[in-house]
Amino acid sequence: MAPDITVSAKTLKALDDLGVPYTPVQSQIVEPPQPQLVEHQTGDYIRFPEGFAGGRNDGLTVSPRRVAYEPDIEEIEREWGRKLRDTSDDSLGNPFIGRINWQEAVDLNLARGECSLSPAQGADFLNLLSQAKNGGIDIHSASGKKLDKKYLKQIFDDMVKAKSLWRAEYFDGASEQREDGLYILTKNKTHKERLRGGLRENKTPGINLESWTQDPTKQGLPRRDILEGDLYYWAPVDKSVARLGADSDRAGLYYNGNPADLADDLGIRAALQLE
Repeated sequence: MAPDITVSAKTLKALDDLGVPYTPVQSQIVEPPQPQLVEHQTGDYIRFPEGFAGGRNDGLTVSPRRVAYEPDIEEIEREWGRKLRDTSDDSLGNPFIGRINWQEAVDLNLARGECSLSPAQGADFLNLLSQAKNGGIDIHSASGKKLDKKYLKQIFDDMVKAKSLWRAEYFDGASEQREDGLYILTKNKTHKERLRGGLRENKTPGINLESWTQDPTKQGLPRRDILEGDLYYWAPVDKSVARLGADSDRAGLYYNGNPADLADDLGIRAALQLE
């Protein structure tokens, strides 16, 4: 059997003109590679145990670190028309995206099919880490792995312990003054309710961290009668957003943050509701 050979269209025309017989071989059509949708890993997200904090976070999983640059963010960059990049590291050495304002930070999680922690959820998450690191409760990752107490303590300390490297993160909470009072806005400002209760004056220093995380108001604020402590606190004001931060000198809970702020070391943590 004669071997198959590949010839040009010009050669085929010449063969036709000369009357030379040949048998064309049907070529295999090779489809161009399809772009792959890159999904980031969420198996190591920390899962709230059923019934914890009254069950209000059942099924919620929270990233152990702030959002870092991953391949799936390339599509978001194209849609936004701007570059995102890792601009800082947390105290555990994990890089994360900074130099994004509050709205961009919340939108970044939404664009990835996730959500951001409200101030109340942030308090509950810190309470969960605190109890776990002290051996009071066992918690697991989204993939079902039991998490080590030392590891959980490192995450807790990164969020609120005064130590070197300034690192901060936004909460999905904003405040806005209206005619009938100050409002707290969550879920990317789609859920709005008037501020009720909570500490309305700054404490610098400070409030007791455990008193806040174990018994926050429904909207995530420290209560008016909260114990004194080392956590600096700035009360909500008009046109402000909530965030948490710590450096070598202190840790602070900021409800008065400027939504337009940009800083290399100010990022956001993602969460995902599994059920």
